[in-house]
Amino acid sequence: MAAKMEVPFFRAELGQAEKDEVLKVIDSGWLTSGRACQELERAAAAYLGRAHGVAVNNGTAALHLALLTSGVQPGQGVLVPTHTFAATAEAVIYIGAVPILCEVDPVTLNLDLDYAARLLADPSNHPLARRGQKLPLIAAILPVHYAGLMVDMERVAALAAEHNLQVVEDAAHTFGAYRLGAGGRRIGVGDLSGAAALSFYATKNVTTGEGGMVLTDDAKRAERLLVLRLHGLDKSAYRRFERGASWRVDILELGYKYNLADINAALALPQVARADALWQRRREAAAAYSGQLAGIPGLGLPNDALATAAAGGPGQMAGHSWCLYPVRLGPLAKVGRDQCLTELAQRGVASLVHWQPLHLHPFYAARGYRPGDFPAAEQAFAGLMSLPFFAGLRPAEIEYVAACMREVLAP
Repeated sequence: MAAKMEVPFFRAELGQAEKDEVLKVIDSGWLTSGRACQELERAAAAYLGRAHGVAVNNGTAALHLALLTSGVQPGQGVLVPTHTFAATAEAVIYIGAVPILCEVDPVTLNLDLDYAARLLADPSNHPLARRGQKLPLIAAILPVHYAGLMVDMERVAALAAEHNLQVVEDAAHTFGAYRLGAGGRRIGVGDLSGAAALSFYATKNVTTGEGGMVLTDDAKRAERLLVLRLHGLDKSAYRRFERGASWRVDILELGYKYNLADINAALALPQVARADALWQRRREAAAAYSGQLAGIPGLGLPNDALATAAAGGPGQMAGHSWCLYPVRLGPLAKVGRDQCLTELAQRGVASLVHWQPLHLHPFYAARGYRPGDFPAAEQAFAGLMSLPFFAGLRPAEIEYVAACMREVLAP
């Protein structure tokens, strides 16, 4: 075994360019939403192929506003995969709608679209309905692109058209990702939905520390998002100080304090400019992990043959944005997931779990969900863990993590 190293779960890939942009904001004297925020909106939307980007202070706010402008009404239902972070479903609750939790694919952990199709055809198939609860009218579907692998959005769009659903994407993990559609067309985030919510949290492919963005091609929706993110006001503080601008500001509707500060936006500007290079380094790190972890009994990898087949083949894996590197410990693994996490920590390797399915949390148990409702999600969760992963992960760190995994799991 190699000498002990400390390998963090994440290390931000920031350098002089980011420092220069932050200093530019400090020197300007304008720290809140202004020039840098607007530049980030233009740059991110252009890179991702969307007409509009509206920056906000976190990914949860992005989800909230994307749903709030979707047309979904209070009391209506929104399909949400049970395997997701708290923010996805809680944003549905914020608008007064009802998250209807759904099963996921046992390998990709993305929304099981066969399950969704059956549920839309007959809501009595849902576990809550089988226990006597009446499901609300399903008005929207909220796919989550887990770890950076995109859901089949062509099929989502087809289901939405058939059942008159709104589509909002939780794209927190998928900056730059794409999926190949009919005829080999690249389908990116927001191509086949009304809006997509990005996260710029510290561990994401592009980070502002804390931040997010709503992407949309709808100009009127973008205008409303700008109003909603800042107290429902018809004019931002930055615009009020433009030469010749009136002091008057009107409240158009109930809004929120969701604007992204320039000092945060500045961090991301150089990252967007080199997003292709950062993405390539993530691809290389994922390939290195795959090569060094292959063959460990009971260990499933997100880019092994099974995962590649579940994704739809190598062509679909090419568009993976590699936000995370989640591995799966199956029945043949020498130790269980929790023991593996503990032993890695003892060796200086920081690993996490993304995530416990929502229906297993007390909050959703109180809403009627029970263990056993979504067996594929539960089985996957039992062995799920995420290894250290980021663009700046060094070859020696990958080798050390792989060596530790072999030491813990190999017979």
